[in-house]
Amino acid sequence: MKYIDAIKKYYNCFSTIYYNQFFGKNQSRIAISGKLNFRNALIWIAISVFLIFVSTVMNKGYVWICLILGLIAIIAVIIKSKLIYKNLEHKPRNINLYQRELPSNLRPAQVRLLLQDGLVDEKSLAATIVDLIDRGYLDIRRKEEKVNDKMKLFKDREIIISKTNKPTDNLLRYEKFVIKWFIEKYGDGKEVSADIIMEKLHKNIYKEQPCDLFECWQGLVFLSFPLKKFYKITLAGKSSLLYLLLSFLGFTPAIPIIGQALGVYALGCLLFASPSCILNDQGIEEKDKWLDLKRYLEDYSNIGQNTTEMVSIWEFYLTYSIALGIKSISSQEIEAFFGDNIYNKFENIQDEASLQENEIKIIEEVNGDYKQVLYEEIKEEINKLDLK
Repeated sequence: MKYIDAIKKYYNCFSTIYYNQFFGKNQSRIAISGKLNFRNALIWIAISVFLIFVSTVMNKGYVWICLILGLIAIIAVIIKSKLIYKNLEHKPRNINLYQRELPSNLRPAQVRLLLQDGLVDEKSLAATIVDLIDRGYLDIRRKEEKVNDKMKLFKDREIIISKTNKPTDNLLRYEKFVIKWFIEKYGDGKEVSADIIMEKLHKNIYKEQPCDLFECWQGLVFLSFPLKKFYKITLAGKSSLLYLLLSFLGFTPAIPIIGQALGVYALGCLLFASPSCILNDQGIEEKDKWLDLKRYLEDYSNIGQNTTEMVSIWEFYLTYSIALGIKSISSQEIEAFFGDNIYNKFENIQDEASLQENEIKIIEEVNGDYKQVLYEEIKEEINKLDLK
C-alpha cells in the first residue's frame, strides 16, 4: 500500500483530498481540516457556476431568481465556514508580534504542512534541500566559470548539490528520501547537477515516475508529522453525510429552481464547513509562533535577496523563510532545480526493454498490518524530532 493511502486510512479524519491531473502532470494534496482557500474555493466555484447555469437553462423564466439564489448560497457557505472555524478554534493567546528564535524542532516541510493545512508541495521540497545543506548533510556549489564579472554571473552558473560524509542515521525518512532521489537515483551517488535532474525528470526512462516519487515523499512527510499533538477530532464531520446527500440534489431536477442552489450550498458546506479534524490549543499556539517568525523576517530582514550559498550565514532563517512562503532568490533557485516537473506523469509507458535496466528503486510502501506498521514508524519518527 502507498504511504499516502495508508496515512489517510490510519488517521481517517482528513476533510478533503485533491488529485489534479492535467497536461501530463499528476498533482495531489491533502487538506486536513478543509479550510477555505484559493485552490479548493476555485474548484467549488467552478462547480457552482455550472449548477447555476444548469438551473437557469432548466428554468428560463426564472433566470434572475436562479442567479440570486446561487449567489446567496455561495455567500452563505463562506459565512458558515468562517463561523464554524471561529467557534471551533480560538484565537492565539500569544500576544507577541515577533518571534526571533525557532518555536520548536519542527522541520521546514512540517512547518509548511502545519501552516497550510496539510500542503506538501515543491516549496516543501525546496526548503528540505536547503535545510539539509544548512545542517551539513548536503553541500552546494556552482560550476566553475572563468568570467570577468564574477558577481554578475554568479547566480547564473549551474548549481551542483553533493552528499557529505555526515552520518544520516538521525534524519527523518523523508529527508533520507530526498538524498536517495536526487543524489543516488538521478545522480552518481555522490553529487548531482541541476541539468541532470531536469533531464531525468523529463525522460520516460524509469518505472518510478516523478509524480509517484513525489507522492511517496508526501506520504513520508505526513508520516513524520505529529498530527495528534497539534490536531483534534471534532463532531462537525458527522454532518458530512447529510451535506453529501443534499449536494446530489443539485445535479437532479427533483426540486425546481432552488434545487441547484441547495446543491451549491450543500457542496460548499461539505468541503468547507464540516471538518473532522481541526487544530487543538497547542496547534493554534504553535502555528501562531511560526507566523510571528514570518512577520519578523518580513519586517526586519532582507532575507529575500540572498542566494542559497548564504545559508551558512543566515542559517535557519533562510531555510524556514522558504517554508513560510517568503519569496527569495534562494527559493527560486532551488525550486528551479525541479519546478513542477516533480508532478510529471508519462502516459505512454515504454516497453520493459527500453526502460533503465539498472534503475535504483527507492519508492517505499507499507507492508503488512498498516495500522501497526504506521504506529511504530510514526512513533520512531516523532521521537527523532524531540518535541517538547
